[in-house]
Amino acid sequence: MHRRDRSSLGVFLVLLGWGASTFLGACASETAAYHQSRAEDHVYIGPRSSFLERSARLLSERGQSPQLVAANAVQTRWVLVSGAASDPRAGAQPLVFQSYRVTITSLDDLHHRIAIERGTITTFAAPSRSEMQGAAVQADSSQPGVQPELPSTDPPVANGVPVWVRDGDLEWEFLRRTDPDAATIIEQEKPGADRR
Repeated sequence: MHRRDRSSLGVFLVLLGWGASTFLGACASETAAYHQSRAEDHVYIGPRSSFLERSARLLSERGQSPQLVAANAVQTRWVLVSGAASDPRAGAQPLVFQSYRVTITSLDDLHHRIAIERGTITTFAAPSRSEMQGAAVQADSSQPGVQPELPSTDPPVANGVPVWVRDGDLEWEFLRRTDPDAATIIEQEKPGADRR
């Protein structure tokens, strides 16, 4: 009888541990989603050029090669992230390319919203040599952190259509670095609570 109670207790403890970890995981996911949504809505105060510089630095730290593509945007070159199988027995695999783009929408000279997006192109068509090399682009040398002479940010295949989605993790990281006081306030708020 004692043996049966112990095994039941063991099963109960395993289930309790699984339930607690699932609950904590759900809470962490909800908190992360809340932080990301608040970062998406954040209004940054300062000159646009400083945010272009900081976003380029963040992307560079992540191993990307950012370049200025417009007065309000920085983008990285397209990088092959999946599908370069060298084994012919593996069959046809799609090629997946990825790029990051930061776009700043100015509300006025000192107030801005910032969107950090990850672009993906999936294709079975191999890019030509000229598409992969891209044209050399001279970035504005007055923008520190933005590297000149990088490959083109055009899609790597002529028939590729990029799909851009917000990268909430990078937006939250950008907010934490750029406006730590606001990030601290957001971290102290409770997800799901009414914002006033």
